[in-house]
Amino acid sequence: MIQWPVLAVPRAVRAQTWYREFREIALMCVVYNIKRAIKQ
Repeated sequence: MIQWPVLAVPRAVRAQTWYREFREIALMCVVYNIKRAIKQ
């Protein structure tokens, strides 16, 4: 299968977006756990 450079651009953008979302979710989990630890 031929891969055009044009197809590589959306893939890179998608990976960046996925990474940003993953980081956001991970951060939310950390904050949630810290809040839970403080309450106990």
